[in-house]
Amino acid sequence: MHDEVIGSSGLPVIRARAAHAIFCDDLRHEDSGKLLIIGMYGDEMGVPAFPLQLPVLTILVSASTPADEPFKSLEVKVYFGEEQIASRVAPPETIAQLSAASAESVTQLMAPSPRGGHVANRWRVNVQLAPFLVSGPGVLRVRVITEAEEIPAGGLGIRQLEVSQSHG
Repeated sequence: MHDEVIGSSGLPVIRARAAHAIFCDDLRHEDSGKLLIIGMYGDEMGVPAFPLQLPVLTILVSASTPADEPFKSLEVKVYFGEEQIASRVAPPETIAQLSAASAESVTQLMAPSPRGGHVANRWRVNVQLAPFLVSGPGVLRVRVITEAEEIPAGGLGIRQLEVSQSHG
C-alpha cells in the first residue's frame, strides 16, 4: 500500500498511470459544470433474460498520468469476452492540449511534492454502445492503450438473474 502524497496544490499526487471506467445508462452535462451519472452499475448487471438489448449503455472512462509524463497517444478499447466491440481514439489536438496542460501544471500549479510525483493530468471520454446487444452472460472489459502500455480500466459482469419460484 502506498502512502498518499499531497502536492503543493493540496490534491493527492499520482505517481503512476491509471484508468477507471464507470458503466451507466446515461450521462448528462449540466450548465453548472456538474456531470450527472444516471443508472450507474456496480460490478455486475443482472438481467432477466438473454438476449439482452438496451437502447444505450454509456461508459465514462478516465485515464490519469503523472503531470511530468504526459500521454503521447490514447485509445479506449471495449471488449465483450475476447471480441472488441468499440474503440475511441483521442485526436492529436486533444493529446496536444493534455501535454500543454501537463507542462503548465508542473511549472505553476502542481509542483512536485518533496517525495516525488505530480498531480495527475486526466483524460475523460464517454463511449456509448447504442444499441447494446448481448447474446449471453459475460464480462464487458475496458482498456486504455497509450504509447507505452495497456492499462486495465475495469469491467462489468453481465449475468442472468435467478428466477425465484413462488409456491402457492
